[in-house]
Amino acid sequence: MSQHFLLLENSKELRRIIREELQLILHQNNSPPKKEDEFLDIYGASEYLKLSPHTIRKKCKNNEIPCYKKGNKWLFSKQKLKTYVEQGEQLSINELKQFYGR
Repeated sequence: MSQHFLLLENSKELRRIIREELQLILHQNNSPPKKEDEFLDIYGASEYLKLSPHTIRKKCKNNEIPCYKKGNKWLFSKQKLKTYVEQGEQLSINELKQFYGR
């Protein structure tokens, strides 16, 4: 086990180090909290995805869409829905040509 010792010549140096560490801690504690994921009900997911609630329910039952069931309600993570939409992105003609080296 290695131990590190700091030898200081005067108390001013110790105060400077303590002040810097305290400023760092205060800055970290004052940073904005991480936003928790927002959850949508079936109607919110329907509006977000521009699909009917019937289509959303069907996709949930077929495990085609990221969802959770709490009791008799379907819940959707807005972040996971965003990822779901982004993963379904189609490549443009130019992107396909680049992909296939043409």
